[in-house]
Amino acid sequence: NFDTSNFVAQFMHNIRDTSYGSRINEYSPSGQKAPSESPTWSQAYVNGIYAAWHEGGQFSLSEEHYEFMRTHADYWIQEINKEEPWIWEWRGRLGDWASPNGTISPTTMPSEGGTLYDTAAVYRVMAEMAEIAAAMGKEEDAQKYQDAADNIRTAFHNTFYNVEKGYYESGYWNGETNRTQYRQSSNLLALYYG
Repeated sequence: NFDTSNFVAQFMHNIRDTSYGSRINEYSPSGQKAPSESPTWSQAYVNGIYAAWHEGGQFSLSEEHYEFMRTHADYWIQEINKEEPWIWEWRGRLGDWASPNGTISPTTMPSEGGTLYDTAAVYRVMAEMAEIAAAMGKEEDAQKYQDAADNIRTAFHNTFYNVEKGYYESGYWNGETNRTQYRQSSNLLALYYG
């Protein structure tokens, strides 16, 4: 039996129930007293609810979780504009966790940093929230999230696309490896998320 609808619903409840205020843990269940700031991982909450709707027809999860998703998305809009507008300031956590030659201590820090990955994750959440809000008839929210997604997309391209090289890159390198600084995932995110 490949019906995972009950599992997905329970997992989304677990994520919500182990979160703090408007902040979502990067995994659940979690013993963390305060969630980290890693959109690359914590986007799973909104992504999971969005996928449950589009892949499993469970729009009721969107309705049930909307207020918490809205609070979370509004928090991310505030956070993504603290430093460089519409670019997430990486806080040293995760990113492309399995990146080649990520530093050994801590193992969660990729050589290329996490700003590009986290910014792409926030973009995806905003685009999904815009679609969910529109489907629920919440036009003002839908416009707010679509505007945020559009602003992030523009800032992402302007910040991370290297015109001379013809590809996306983070612009950050910790220099702890002799391997190439090119990362396929930087370009895959741009293609997949749009």
